[in-house]
Amino acid sequence: MTLAVPSRVPLSPQEKARAFVDDEFYLSKLFTIEDRFRRSVSFNPNKAQKYVQSVLTGFDVAIKAAQLGVTTLFLGKYMKETVTVP
Repeated sequence: MTLAVPSRVPLSPQEKARAFVDDEFYLSKLFTIEDRFRRSVSFNPNKAQKYVQSVLTGFDVAIKAAQLGVTTLFLGKYMKETVTVP
């Protein structure tokens, strides 16, 4: 899967505020990825991605298994940081 460009979904003011503090919400609402059939789908974190996100400290080294989506998660988090932090 590859991370695609941010989708253009209108958000309410409350959703915009939540998107800045909640990575999972931000990624699921504003980013699409390509599935294995090359269709654009919303990025909805799987069980492994949710676990990794819950234990991140900021000083992490990820030794990862293939096909769990950890790289996609990191790309999404870094993209969010890139577009939201001046």
